[in-house]
Amino acid sequence: MNVQALLDEIRQGRPRPVYLFHGEEFLARKAAQEVVDALVDPAQRDLNLVVSDGASPAEVARELATLPMFSGTKVVWLQDPPFLAPKKAARADQLSRLREMWEQGKRREAARRLLALAQKAGIDPAAATAEAWQEEAGIEASAHDLRFCQEAAAWAREEGIAAEGGDAAPLERLLAAGLPPGSHLVISALSVDGRLGLVKRLQEAGVEISFRPAGRYEKRDVFALATDFLAPLGKRIDREAAAALEELVGDDQVRRLHAELEKLALYVGDRDVVRAEDVHQVVERSRVVEFLLTHSIEKRDFAGAMEGLRQLLESGDRLPQAVASIATCLRQLLAAREATRVTGGSIPGFGAKARAWVEAYEAAGLRMPNPNAARFRAEAAARFGTRTLARLLARAAEVDRAVKTGGGRLYVERLLWEICTET
Repeated sequence: MNVQALLDEIRQGRPRPVYLFHGEEFLARKAAQEVVDALVDPAQRDLNLVVSDGASPAEVARELATLPMFSGTKVVWLQDPPFLAPKKAARADQLSRLREMWEQGKRREAARRLLALAQKAGIDPAAATAEAWQEEAGIEASAHDLRFCQEAAAWAREEGIAAEGGDAAPLERLLAAGLPPGSHLVISALSVDGRLGLVKRLQEAGVEISFRPAGRYEKRDVFALATDFLAPLGKRIDREAAAALEELVGDDQVRRLHAELEKLALYVGDRDVVRAEDVHQVVERSRVVEFLLTHSIEKRDFAGAMEGLRQLLESGDRLPQAVASIATCLRQLLAAREATRVTGGSIPGFGAKARAWVEAYEAAGLRMPNPNAARFRAEAAARFGTRTLARLLARAAEVDRAVKTGGGRLYVERLLWEICTET
């Protein structure tokens, strides 16, 4: 089963009650968005579409059981629901993200999500130390984060707010009985815990697509990814071109692959097939330009980063693609910092001497195709603090949302300034 087949089913009047997408974050969210767009009439989305990233299973069940305001399809879209994630699947900067939500006045939502996160980790948010958060949940907690936890936990007690994330029974019962006609549940998640009874209920009630390779070192099929992406545009790619694309971009940067495929579709014009010479003409150029941007970020060279951004945009990339390149670079640096910490704090050597470091780096879900590059990645990461990188990665997510909703180039330039000057 693939996404296009699911969309065809919907258009034929045969939608599924439940859609569960997980794995590669970009692909899972893109698939969910396409399904949501196919299910809900654009004129009714303000009232018949509910998007949530912090609801409990009981709240999801109540929302699904509630009839829509107007006749038609009702969809509840859950984005990265914490109650489906493995115990240590939280983002490293999750507490700082919740703290920002708390400071923005969204106290009830921030407190409830904190309690659910702590419940999954099996810790008391009012008393947990930074070491406990790291060991039990894989989350980095600053002194500010710990103060937020204490304050939010105390406020939740006063308000009578309890963690509801652990009670999956209401949603399980609804799934077993069947969703009301016209109601659909769409889930996009980075990862889900297949051992959970609720996950099994979701699988039984609808359809599941995983965008993560089955094994840690299993490669994604770039030809299949490219074929799926180009088909709606009326284009095809031959296998030699797909091999060239994989060599230049890799198989793990899915967002980048899609960005390059979009440029290739425009480049070939009226031709139906993307060939290897097209890939080398378009992707080679953009690869060199992107290197200037990311290499300047690693050196904390603001002038070089600004020049890299200018060239990237002039080469045909748009602001969201530039932000994606910046975020990928920050994520790699954060993983490199953690790999250095895990392996004793020393910069790795070359070849076999870098093996332990590379294994620690790839534990973050990234790849180091050339082990000899490990030393240079570790040296670049040493120019940043771990918490600084986590905060900058959160800022990149904010800028990504801003440029996708009308924000201009100034947002990206400000982000580059923060990256290159933050202490």
